[in-house]
Amino acid sequence: MRRFEVKGITKSFGGLAAVKEVSFTVTPGETLGLIGPNGAGKTTLFHLITGFIRPDRGEVRCDGESLVGRRPSAICKRFGITRTFQIVRPLAHLTVLENVLVGALCRTRSIRAATPGALSALERVGLADRAGDLAGSLPIGQRKKLEIARALATRPQLLLLDEVMGGLHSHEIEGVIALLKELKQEGLTLIVVEHVMKAILALSDRIVVLNFGEKIAEGIPSEVVSHPEVIRAYLGEEAVS
Repeated sequence: MRRFEVKGITKSFGGLAAVKEVSFTVTPGETLGLIGPNGAGKTTLFHLITGFIRPDRGEVRCDGESLVGRRPSAICKRFGITRTFQIVRPLAHLTVLENVLVGALCRTRSIRAATPGALSALERVGLADRAGDLAGSLPIGQRKKLEIARALATRPQLLLLDEVMGGLHSHEIEGVIALLKELKQEGLTLIVVEHVMKAILALSDRIVVLNFGEKIAEGIPSEVVSHPEVIRAYLGEEAVS
């Protein structure tokens, strides 16, 4: 992946503009933080990028090719773009390994060929010892890690992470931050939606801030956290008066 671009992306549901004229670019190896209050449009933007919903207007491009109108599976296979989900719903009746194989089978039709990659992904997130357990038996923190493993098993070039640290204990958060730093060092491009600001500040090269579906700020972390519009969005008008 040479360049990823979102340009003027817009999506409304009824009379509500969930995402409005949002634009940004991501360069290879970069980690982009995507933050904003609840309901700001972050998850909807992930849906638009990965083909789960189609924008009303605007473009999503990877290396100059449009992703709009392509199925999520095609976006994953052709462009190496995959994502986790904020609300984790593992295939509870399958084992942890079988859940990750679902991701690994994006690259091959052979379970035998897919298994080493799936096991490697479980090892990276610290779930190798749970490979044979039913996914439905995992607590929420480990289900979040399972989401990451399943995404990694697709061998992504661009990974979109939707609040993967929500519900984790502090030591688990530190472990995920360390893992994402390793992935970045290996050249993986990341877009991270997260309310754990410690993680956003530790990981992000740049941050984009959404509020009511619109981009209100973009820049390096030190600039964004002191931006008046960002403070207003999180803390209210009185915080900047």
